[in-house]
Amino acid sequence: MTRSRSGVWCSLAYWEYRERVGRLFPVINPYVNIFDNAPKSDGFCLAAVSPPHSQSFKVRKCIGRGVTLALDESRVVWLYNRSDCPVFVNSPVLEPLFSRAQLAHKVQPGCCAKVYDFAMAEQLRRIERAESSDWGAVGRYDAASVRLSFVKGWGANGYRRQCITTCPCWLEVLFNT
Repeated sequence: MTRSRSGVWCSLAYWEYRERVGRLFPVINPYVNIFDNAPKSDGFCLAAVSPPHSQSFKVRKCIGRGVTLALDESRVVWLYNRSDCPVFVNSPVLEPLFSRAQLAHKVQPGCCAKVYDFAMAEQLRRIERAESSDWGAVGRYDAASVRLSFVKGWGANGYRRQCITTCPCWLEVLFNT
């Protein structure tokens, strides 16, 4: 498994629109459950970091059992949607190799998707360093993070919201590479 000396393989940052809510949540175990408020569950509880009167409360209530992120032995991260609503994911491993599009891919309830691959991310970083002068005009790109929104989609593929920061509640997964 890919872990730093501290044992953390990723950290979670919870956002409501453009504002980060709470502190980074470090992940040590090979999986983490992310949910709004589920009794007898362990993991990252969004209700614990966000006040009940927040603007995202209505959307957060739809999250229910939420999602699970799991790191397998081949250093691939899978997202399992345990919610009754879709989640939308933007990840460097879901795009063509030289794409810098901010496309959100829908993961339906009960489905799973490969959302990160440490080996592929390292390859993307090497290519980016080698080609940095050509890609500089495209904008900021981080091969070590994944963004996901709950219930609401965004991006250039037909959604009203063009940027994830216009989604009521979303998560940034920062991988420790």
